[in-house]
Amino acid sequence: MRRSITAVLSALVLALSLPGQPADGSASTQARTPASADIEDAVTQNTAEAVTADLEAVREARGWTTKQLAAYEASEAALDAVTERLSTDYPDAFIGSALAADPTQPPTVYVKGRAPADIRALAGELGVALVEEQPYSLNELDVRLAAVQEAMVSAGFEDFVVSADIQREGAITLVVAAPSGASLAPVLAGLAPEIAKDITVVTEAEPVVEPQGAFGGMKLQDGGVFECTSGWTVRRIADGVRGVTGAGHCDGIDQINHPGHGVHAAFFRQEHIGQWGDVEWYTTNEFEADDFYADEFNNIRDVAAVEPRANIAIGEAICVYGRASNHRDCSLRVENPDVFCGFPQQKLVQMNGAVTIGGDSGGGWSFNFTAYGGHFGLCWGKSSFSVADLFDEALGVAVAVT
Repeated sequence: MRRSITAVLSALVLALSLPGQPADGSASTQARTPASADIEDAVTQNTAEAVTADLEAVREARGWTTKQLAAYEASEAALDAVTERLSTDYPDAFIGSALAADPTQPPTVYVKGRAPADIRALAGELGVALVEEQPYSLNELDVRLAAVQEAMVSAGFEDFVVSADIQREGAITLVVAAPSGASLAPVLAGLAPEIAKDITVVTEAEPVVEPQGAFGGMKLQDGGVFECTSGWTVRRIADGVRGVTGAGHCDGIDQINHPGHGVHAAFFRQEHIGQWGDVEWYTTNEFEADDFYADEFNNIRDVAAVEPRANIAIGEAICVYGRASNHRDCSLRVENPDVFCGFPQQKLVQMNGAVTIGGDSGGGWSFNFTAYGGHFGLCWGKSSFSVADLFDEALGVAVAVT
């Protein structure tokens, strides 16, 4: 869980009591000046400050009252409790979850078949709705999406996005940038009928896959030229060696620019572009603390947790910071937590809009002190990221929390 309901409510009380946070729910008028990315004027935020900053950003972006925000956060915490139990104890029944557009309404968990008795009891206790008797588990949806991805590549297509809608029994949407007159008939004909019948095809004239190549939140450089953003401090599971992550498509990275401390050599270790996302990692000659630059004001936060993939819900607010856009944005919410974006990238999380630009690739997606993922780019015009919880499968590393 991201944090307990008690912790959430405590943070909300604090948010209302801090200077510059109006009790009537109006936006703060305090002005702040973004810091230079190359000047050491960093400030370490404590947990309460980090929680308050992100909650207030979400409240402002959605136009919510503090009461609605409290309902959203309590709902999100309850949802995490159910999805974590279901995905851990009954992985073959787990599909995904969604927060209600109206935060005062119950969130929903989707279950293949009938939910186990203990899951029904927990959901009832926490006010979480269950949608049961769904046809496919998350693992089965991934297999179906992989089949479509493979068929597209075999037919010569490269620029496409394929995803399943868990709120419509796993219905598949295939979005492809294709020249006029190009036919997808051979692709659909080559798929199993039970997959092909569930596909809706959308054809676009413009590219639909756009990688956005430039401790976390620093500039990654290629021969002195800014290219991408670092994401998270990681440690290799086998031996504890520490390093930092970037996006797998960011080629030639050999330097990391640490604000106020200079430019350090970065040594490429391993890349993964495929089943577990788009990520790579590097070591340096410096000790990599489990911290990250959270925003344009050079506020530093300590990484305390990694969000489990199963807990990332449709409608959930997640923040992003990249050194190119140089702005912490918390305005987006999850649109689809399982998107296959071109080839071979799989299992990306797609948000409901675009707030990132070239050079943000690799940058951290987070909420307060919790790591969610590393930025990829745009999938069908919307900001998307690789899941931090899958870094161990991708690279044999885990986000450092100590």
